[in-house]
Amino acid sequence: MTAPRVGERALLLLLLLVATFNLVDRQIINILADQISRELHLSNTQLGILTGPAFAIFYALMGVPIARYADRPGTDRVRLIAVVVALFSAMTAASGLVTSYAQLAIARVGVGLGEAGSAPASYALIADRIPRERRARAISLQGLGVPCGILLGLVMGGIVGQSLGWRAAFLICAAPGLFIAMAVKLLLKDVRTAEPHGLKVAPAAHGRLRVVMQSRALILLICATATSSIVTMGQTVWAPVVFIRAFHVPIAQVGLWLGIVSGLSGIVGMLAGGAVADRLGGNNPKYYMIVPMFAVLVAPPFYALAYSAPDWRIALALLIIPSTLALFFYAPVFASAPRLVPPAYRSFAGALVLLFINLVGAGLGPLAVGIAADALTPKAGDQALRWVLMVFPLLNVIPAFFYWRASRHIASELK
Repeated sequence: MTAPRVGERALLLLLLLVATFNLVDRQIINILADQISRELHLSNTQLGILTGPAFAIFYALMGVPIARYADRPGTDRVRLIAVVVALFSAMTAASGLVTSYAQLAIARVGVGLGEAGSAPASYALIADRIPRERRARAISLQGLGVPCGILLGLVMGGIVGQSLGWRAAFLICAAPGLFIAMAVKLLLKDVRTAEPHGLKVAPAAHGRLRVVMQSRALILLICATATSSIVTMGQTVWAPVVFIRAFHVPIAQVGLWLGIVSGLSGIVGMLAGGAVADRLGGNNPKYYMIVPMFAVLVAPPFYALAYSAPDWRIALALLIIPSTLALFFYAPVFASAPRLVPPAYRSFAGALVLLFINLVGAGLGPLAVGIAADALTPKAGDQALRWVLMVFPLLNVIPAFFYWRASRHIASELK
């Protein structure tokens, strides 16, 4: 077996950078949405399609076949990550060159196709390199790319968007990804753990799905994360627009302060979720599901208070708690999913979770909010989005139920 070129810390740092700019390129359109809609004359529903289905459907559907390819013994997962990072960066740059809604939709499809490949391969690399007792923390460290990407995407997008326009913001934010792709290819090495029982080649897709779906805990986990992401994705996409339209805050200021709150709160939530899950789950694995169940139940009242606040500063402060809780699920879920299936199915299990998070959450969340806001606009005007986002988080009772059910099965299934 060839020794890895870098140690665990360097591996996690590079995968953190990959995850960060994956989110930067995905998040930046949210802060630029109002500028884009004004120039291209788009409705809330059209914006919902751009930020939801146009990206999410292809991101979600391509994740599974790419993960299957990543699980093949002959696949170089490091090279795969480098290629997809370069692809989504190039398509983000293309988003700044479009002249129509259709062209922008196609560019966002391209971003989704590129970003689909990095996460499952990253989870599999971590599963092969990091010991089980440190894996949830490792996943949470790699997952810091989510809040870091949200922070950078909002701040960079807001500042550049206000000073140079939304097209320049896409171009500037795309550039670092090309250098990250080169660093990944040059510095990382794909080292796989030996498969048990002599398993060398994973079965076809239907065989994989049949094996993975034997885990009742995984099925319930998927249902929980998919339904909770409807609220999370809807909030993430439309919160900047609410601050711009309803609270009348300049875009650069929205990007800066909402980026700081969302990013730093997300970092705390990511690390806390991993630490709490490892601490409690080590003695009783059901807490890998109880932790995110608690998070989704506590968040809704704070969303309602935030969007009903009379001042944007109060609203921003109230969003700290739900923004922290929003990423509590990440480490326990993605540390658990690979352990609920045999080693040859690790990338596939992670991709399956991501498939439903993005197909259901990113696909439906932003679009549902956009449609509801358009329906309410004749009566509420610029306040329509604000009212929708106050009520929308009540849907979190659904994922709470699925997390609770998953907690009753996970202990007996963990491998």
